[in-house]
Amino acid sequence: MQMNWRNKLKQLSKGSVRFKEPLKRHSTFKIGGRIEAWIEPKDTDDLSNIVKFARLRRISIFVIGKGSNVLFRDGPIKGIILNLNSDYFKRIQFRNNFIKVGAGITLNRLVDCARQKNLAGCEYLFGIPGTIGGALMMNAGISRGSRLYNIGQLVENVEAMDYRGNIRIIEKDNLRFAYRSSNLGRCIISSATLKLKRATKRQIEHNIARIRRLRAAAYGNPPASIGCIFKNPRKGLSAGYLIEKSGLKGARVADARVWKGHANFIVNRSNATAANVIGLMSLIKTRVKKEFAITLEPEVKIVG
Repeated sequence: MQMNWRNKLKQLSKGSVRFKEPLKRHSTFKIGGRIEAWIEPKDTDDLSNIVKFARLRRISIFVIGKGSNVLFRDGPIKGIILNLNSDYFKRIQFRNNFIKVGAGITLNRLVDCARQKNLAGCEYLFGIPGTIGGALMMNAGISRGSRLYNIGQLVENVEAMDYRGNIRIIEKDNLRFAYRSSNLGRCIISSATLKLKRATKRQIEHNIARIRRLRAAAYGNPPASIGCIFKNPRKGLSAGYLIEKSGLKGARVADARVWKGHANFIVNRSNATAANVIGLMSLIKTRVKKEFAITLEPEVKIVG
């Protein structure tokens, strides 16, 4: 029965299909067990067929980009992981001040392509190790002083597929972006149209250099990690500050450690497991709750 399920899926998809794929290969954390099926759909028709197949058989689906904000659990993981890594999902189109970008495009590539066309406004996304799809789902961005700069502020519309395999355009009036969240969690993003503004290459490159310096000063160059583990609990108060003031910089569970360069990063020193990371997250939440009466909310998605 299992072989039949796999054979049908292999025959159905026009893209790459791999079974029992090691997820640590696809995580910036270098952590994770094996997924039943790893699929890179060729295009939206292929994606729709896979989604319909999974729905009919009640197989769970999870979509990832660069694996920079996700923690895969240890051991075998059931279901399908979709990775929109084909050329179709990495297309870029320009029209005046608008740029339509596929969900599989990295944020650094977005910034660079916009720079080449003298389009500004997305420079603050430079250095975030993710894709357009993940950035939209989590409303990625940065805070500078009292201001937040998030990708949601640039969005004109999003092309997305529901879990019945139907695709539609969601205009900005129907999109809801908040701090590290959006109302796109119940769909699969295939592309988005962003509105940028005209500027000189010199000004754009100056902005990128400034963002690079800010990120280096704030985060340094951590070893294997998935970025910030917890959301900032409220405006003007950072999770990193709370964790540091709770005396947890350098705290560890086996090879999972709170990074000394930034307390809201957990790093994999060598052979950390997902269980180690989850244990350390629990320790952090408990200590911060005790010290500050604040419950930290994870920013990272746990899969499996």
